[in-house]
Amino acid sequence: MARKRPLLRFWGVRGSIPTPGLATSRYGGNTACVELRVGDERIVFDAGTGLRELGNSLNGMRNVRLNLLLGHYHWDHLLGLPFFTPLFKPDTVLDIYGEHKGSGGPEEAIRSQFRAPHFPVDFRVLPSRLRFHHVQRGDSFKLGPVTIHVGRLNHPQGAVGYRAEVGRKSVVYASDHEHAGDGDPGLIEFAHKADVLIYDAMFTNASYAAGKQGWGHSTWEEAVRVAKAAKVKQLFIFHHDPVHDDKRMAAIERALKKAFPGGAAAREGLEVEL
Repeated sequence: MARKRPLLRFWGVRGSIPTPGLATSRYGGNTACVELRVGDERIVFDAGTGLRELGNSLNGMRNVRLNLLLGHYHWDHLLGLPFFTPLFKPDTVLDIYGEHKGSGGPEEAIRSQFRAPHFPVDFRVLPSRLRFHHVQRGDSFKLGPVTIHVGRLNHPQGAVGYRAEVGRKSVVYASDHEHAGDGDPGLIEFAHKADVLIYDAMFTNASYAAGKQGWGHSTWEEAVRVAKAAKVKQLFIFHHDPVHDDKRMAAIERALKKAFPGGAAAREGLEVEL
């Protein structure tokens, strides 16, 4: 039965590399993957290792149809695809969206994941139906009842963010992004009055100042500043640093909630009804 209200689910929240283990079991160690369900429409932001668990949740379902929106093509945002079980079923239809870069678009990026010596299954033998779409900053398009807007993020080799709007509800996905010295007016405008902002907060201000400038990631303190300036209702910090275990993440989350009561650290399995 189709859901009546949009639902967000976090399948992977970690940045750069998976971090499995007891020390990260509370917040999760899988890399970026967030699902938005609106009625029968499934929209998935990024294909990190969290995508494997999403695929496992669909086992037994026939005629799976998904829209996959890729922010960029670094490994931590694609690693889940070769282990996404619906990809190996002929009745799956997967529409994949991503930015065109010098080396190609989403099709070229994904083909490279299914190529020796990286993976034993060649892209050409995948039985599912894959359809590729190029997007760029300023684009808008419809996915069923959802309108998607594409915005620019600041990340090495480029990245895009997405704003999903359905009715009066809106979700902004902004991973991976490094804050700018001009106050990020573009991102603040892009996220203006969003119900949910998912923001790259890999670092703290202290760790960022200690040599992480130019790495393409932001801080939880900057997340608060953007959320306040954009007047968003809920903020979820995302793309957690692989060196931050559950104890460190809990401390960051406590500080975040004091600074922005509508804030929280994203964790695997968290569901948010809009």
